Amino acid sequence: MIRKARDNVEAATMLLEWGGRYPDAAANRLYYALYHAGWAFLRKCDREVPDHEGRRYFRHDEMEDYLDAEQFQSRLGLDPNWAEDWAELRNLRVKADYRPDSVGGDDLSEALFEFVNEVILKVSGMTTSS
Repeated sequence: MIRKARDNVEAATMLLEWGGRYPDAAANRLYYALYHAGWAFLRKCDREVPDHEGRRYFRHDEMEDYLDAEQFQSRLGLDPNWAEDWAELRNLRVKADYRPDSVGGDDLSEALFEFVNEVILKVSGMTTSS
């Protein structure tokens, strides 16, 4: 999942660099970079991937609860307000994918990219719980 996370950050960056024409797609990819990093963190904590109707994945609306239960913020040394960035990216993805108005390039701040890259880097350096 870390590789997927890195690939998605790279894709988000490229989508914004192409003349700023694809902020919706960039928002989607940046959110999924964070989601996949969260997934990798949970697996390193030996958290089983739940089975939802025959498919194994972490539901987006439950991910923050799983992360809190595994002490995501403290184990990675993240800012205590990490959930605000997570929520902002989730909301941008929903806007990009399901709402008629588009994400603006200004919505995808450098700080959001830095947060996602920080999470990926710190999860990459983790060892498993066992």
